[in-house]
Amino acid sequence: MTFNVIVVGCGGTGSAFLQKLARYQAASDANIIVTIIDGDKVERKNLKRQMFFEDSIGEFKAKELANLAADCYGEEWNYVPEYLLDTKLINKINSASTSYQRVDILVGCVDNHAARRVMESWFDSQNNCIYIDSANDEYDGEVVVAVKAGGMEISPRRSHYFKDVLTDDSPSVVEESCEVRNQSSPQHQCTNDMAANIVMSVVSQIFENKVCTGLILFNAKDLMIRRFPFESGDEQYDNR
Repeated sequence: MTFNVIVVGCGGTGSAFLQKLARYQAASDANIIVTIIDGDKVERKNLKRQMFFEDSIGEFKAKELANLAADCYGEEWNYVPEYLLDTKLINKINSASTSYQRVDILVGCVDNHAARRVMESWFDSQNNCIYIDSANDEYDGEVVVAVKAGGMEISPRRSHYFKDVLTDDSPSVVEESCEVRNQSSPQHQCTNDMAANIVMSVVSQIFENKVCTGLILFNAKDLMIRRFPFESGDEQYDNR
């Protein structure tokens, strides 16, 4: 079995998750293929809460994290230094795989709904896949695990719980000016680490042929994690 992991976003959560994934892969016998997608370059301000160093400034984040996996853990990762603007990029990456026994895992660690809509559109087009999406503010956050099997959506995507994914017209990261992006509210490093740990826990279970579905809420300040497994007809977190 081949696990085809595509990670979109190399910011606070994405960079922390990718380091954990590289460490896991180096110690595992699982056949894992990793591709990173992000058009961002490393800026000095990123050094405070993301997995980059002084000599990475000006380089693409995706490239630097792929280099980290190779240099520190001996893992060869693919990277695409582009923003995710449509589903063609994901489809192109998947088409390069020749494995017939493959689990496609899409991990979203982005900070804008435009990219999430692209990932949800890709999720809609698949028969069998897992889409994990992480989001957080300074202390609170959530991880959504969506699953499709045999063309059926057996665990829903983020917009099932949070409708603003579909209606938020804030510009995508590629459309924002540097001034606007620099005004974004800071995320506490512990919150990013907590999100990355939860995503890694979910992904590692998949590698062991287990799937943790539904919605996971967390708060880094109160050290709280609460999971709501999805059950059809459960309205507690439906249509928020």
